[in-house]
Amino acid sequence: MYVGVSKVTSKGQVTIPQELRKEDGIAEGSEVIFFKTQKGLIMVTEKELNSMFDVFSEKARQTEMTRESLEKEVRQLRKKN
Repeated sequence: MYVGVSKVTSKGQVTIPQELRKEDGIAEGSEVIFFKTQKGLIMVTEKELNSMFDVFSEKARQTEMTRESLEKEVRQLRKKN
């Protein structure tokens, strides 16, 4: 696993190390998505995010899960807490 280090500019910009850009196919104009977690930030490429959704969609089909059933489960869990 390659780890790169970048500094944040005054405009909040960071440079993704060249080796990581090449490895993940990130080119000028590529979109990346940031997720805030309890342990920090996670950055994924749009391609990787779409791949994750594809996996979730397949699992949802296999279990016959629908958006409505998932929302119902979430509401029930919120009521318990």
